[in-house]
Amino acid sequence: MKNWFNQNFLGLLVKTNGIISKPLFGGIGHIFMLHRVLPDELRNEYTFNRDLAITPEFLEQTISQLKKENYQFISLDELHLILQKKRNIDQKFICLTLDDGYRDNITYGLPIFEKLEIPFTIFVTNSFPNGTAHFWWYWLEEKVNRNNELIWKNKVHSLESEEQKIAVYNLLRSEIKNSNLLNRTKICSEFFEKTPEQIKQECTEIALSWDELRSYKSHELMTIGAHTMNHLSLANLSGEEMKWEIESGKLEMEEKLEIKIDHFAYPYGSFEDAGKREFDFVRQLNFKTATMNHPGSVFSGSYKSRTFLPRYPLGNNINQEKLSNYLNGIQHFSTNGWKRAL
Repeated sequence: MKNWFNQNFLGLLVKTNGIISKPLFGGIGHIFMLHRVLPDELRNEYTFNRDLAITPEFLEQTISQLKKENYQFISLDELHLILQKKRNIDQKFICLTLDDGYRDNITYGLPIFEKLEIPFTIFVTNSFPNGTAHFWWYWLEEKVNRNNELIWKNKVHSLESEEQKIAVYNLLRSEIKNSNLLNRTKICSEFFEKTPEQIKQECTEIALSWDELRSYKSHELMTIGAHTMNHLSLANLSGEEMKWEIESGKLEMEEKLEIKIDHFAYPYGSFEDAGKREFDFVRQLNFKTATMNHPGSVFSGSYKSRTFLPRYPLGNNINQEKLSNYLNGIQHFSTNGWKRAL
């Protein structure tokens, strides 16, 4: 009965185009999640991972549209004050965040943020500037697209058709994502045949270095946040592994950059990748906020859930209808039902 009612109510929200949903589920603002900022010709080099990147043109267009719609762009520090009720806000807000620590965030993203005066946060995975990051999602895409079959765990997977490539990519992605550091390192060495030297070179090419991060750490628009040491699915780790990934990432970054790191994002970020255990530990480390990869609006009463705030993905694949559903709360209700806090 409840599901029937919710489905019919969702239909009503869609039909009324935000008139009902926005006051109920639009919240006080939204956090958007990006990864890379790349021109079309570079973005289109990828297939499965194309939507990890947003083009500079689409980024600027979306920001300009949101500003015209009277959204105020704020930093995560400002959001924390709002959630503490130490600052009032008379417009709905947008926070922009970028995960991992790709150099293109600065090369292509920063000029737009400066032009439009937009605060932003880069959540840096320490292995990026350390030169040890496993870009396995790209390596897997290359391997799937360049072969007619793959052997994984002694089983042969055919890759003759596009459907087979998609299915195998998704299967292996899930298994690799959920591995711990020891197992993933072994996969990268044996399955992807990557040497430490090759990995370091790839980091040099696409990841921000510690020197680059130091040079931008005081930029008036930029906040640097933590994203663990090695970008592992925390819920799939032992308790000690999970704690080391989060705490060591924070401490090393604070030591290397000589700044306080107050904000955190969970790698991958679904409720399969982080849960109560992780939320509680992040709170123990006194992070001001921590963000998920889970759709939802932020509400005035979200301070208690500040260590698992929702975020919407933003990229060229987000059309006007989907963006409107983010902003007017329809997507929030569709995903979370009547719950305001996740």
